[in-house]
Amino acid sequence: ETLTSIPDAPTLDGETSTVAPADFGLEVRPSQLGEHAGDGLFCMSAVPEGTVICEYTGRVLCTQEAMHLEDKSYLMRLGPQSYVDARDTISVLARYINDCRLPAVYNVRFDKRPDEGKALVVACRHICVGEELFVDYGKLYWASTKPHRLRPAIAGRILERLQGALASHSSLVPSAMAEEK
Repeated sequence: ETLTSIPDAPTLDGETSTVAPADFGLEVRPSQLGEHAGDGLFCMSAVPEGTVICEYTGRVLCTQEAMHLEDKSYLMRLGPQSYVDARDTISVLARYINDCRLPAVYNVRFDKRPDEGKALVVACRHICVGEELFVDYGKLYWASTKPHRLRPAIAGRILERLQGALASHSSLVPSAMAEEK
């Protein structure tokens, strides 16, 4: 898998370079999902597919410790006997990434690193300036919580904007989207 090397952002092969990830202009502000979702994380720079944007870190826990937490809303399973809880670490910007429950709109994925106690947030497609970051939390997260979906009008605007950005940069058009044209 090819990963774009962004300065000071860890890459999937473990290397880093020299400029802070803040160069993406990540901003925490109210989510497009509505009040029930709280804040969301927005990217104020264009980001190519495969780029590491930030990291999901926090208190590392084993399964027994994780299951005894009263509030599991920021708990992520990294692997067997490995969890990370970002609830008390408000400086971890990745904790503000929401799940919009619309796979076509997901723009990041978690690359879980249990041995390192963290997950990298990786762009799974081109991300446009001003886009809110959305990830799939997985089925287990939603087993005990009622999901809230992105309103169709907002999802449509996001997808139209993405298609316009990709059309103006033909080198960014994934083969599946190029075939649709």
